[in-house]
Amino acid sequence: AALKNTSFRWFYLSMYGHFIPMNMQMVIKPWLAYALTGSYGWAGGVTLAGAIPMLVLSPIGGLLADRLPKQKIIQIGQLLNGFNSLYIFAMLALGMMDVYHLIIAGVIHGAIMPLMMPARQALIAQILGKEQLTSGVALSGAGMAITRAVAPPLMALGLFLIPGDLVAGSTYVYLVMAIAYFGAVFALMPVKGYPASVESGGRSLKAAFGDIVQGFQYARTNISVRSVLVANFFIVIFVMPFHTLLAPFLENELQADELTVGLLYGLTGVGTILGSFLIGNMLPKNRGRVLVLAAAFLSVIIAVLAISESVLLTAFVLLLSGLPQAARQTLSNVLVQSYSSDEYRGRVSSLYMMEFGFTMFGVFLFGQIADIIGIRAGLFGTAIALLAVSLLLIRAKVAKLD
Repeated sequence: AALKNTSFRWFYLSMYGHFIPMNMQMVIKPWLAYALTGSYGWAGGVTLAGAIPMLVLSPIGGLLADRLPKQKIIQIGQLLNGFNSLYIFAMLALGMMDVYHLIIAGVIHGAIMPLMMPARQALIAQILGKEQLTSGVALSGAGMAITRAVAPPLMALGLFLIPGDLVAGSTYVYLVMAIAYFGAVFALMPVKGYPASVESGGRSLKAAFGDIVQGFQYARTNISVRSVLVANFFIVIFVMPFHTLLAPFLENELQADELTVGLLYGLTGVGTILGSFLIGNMLPKNRGRVLVLAAAFLSVIIAVLAISESVLLTAFVLLLSGLPQAARQTLSNVLVQSYSSDEYRGRVSSLYMMEFGFTMFGVFLFGQIADIIGIRAGLFGTAIALLAVSLLLIRAKVAKLD
């Protein structure tokens, strides 16, 4: 139903220009850092690089999303992401690449994302309205899943075929990422112009800061929104290490080559496609409980992955992992958007983005621990912690939300 809306169709197309390089970057950045340093700690460190600007700028991104045309914010963000990818491409092409350039690029990316993503999330609701919001968010999740299923395997195939090591092959990966980001800018041009949700009226900086504080207060006093944000934070902080360090884990623990890593990573996207369509057709009932049960299912999957010595078993587990991941990503977003009023939706989305920044500290800490006790033991520990969180949340407010 959502795709019948012309503006949403163009918006959806532009999302692929964002999802393709994002899924490539999620794999290649920690993998490249590991190739340059041989350390899980550094692989987690390049992810941490974007956390501080993400935390600082997320409230501002929410304010911008409420007060400026959202599609313009997204276009500027995509343009900057394209130039950031060209920066890494240039360092690789000139033979000047080291892990510190990845950290610099991570800081830049971490500054762009919180200013852009609240506008992206809030624009879906503005284009479609609450009636088609679940369908729109589920389609967004499906688009993310499709690119996760396709982009990493194609990227890995290129890395496998290109002569040289992973560092040499990454040069072409970052060039493709830049082209995709620039394509997303053009795809948004036909989207109907949507006005800002709140008129700024030439308000002062002090008044704007007051608006940010109001957003925090709204999230704190709205019990439903607060319960989703808290639940999502504790779920994601134990899920992110599994996704972020999956490529070096597969290469190091299962001796998988580049092509096998890409195919295994793509399987998570296949499962997420199926999960996204199931969630998209879900009635608006018991969505909070499904979110919590999905987290519990993910804890079992991570535990099995941690002890698996078989490529086939790992492939099956990664395929299954997409189902609860789709439920977690879609339902947490839908619940936050559904229980937020229009004038606060952008600022609440920015808090959702801030949580992602906080979880980067968890990935960094996990990387340090993995260097000491081994990544398998670390993953098994996160699985136990995630299961404990799920058992606590099943009796909490979030599990009672529809």
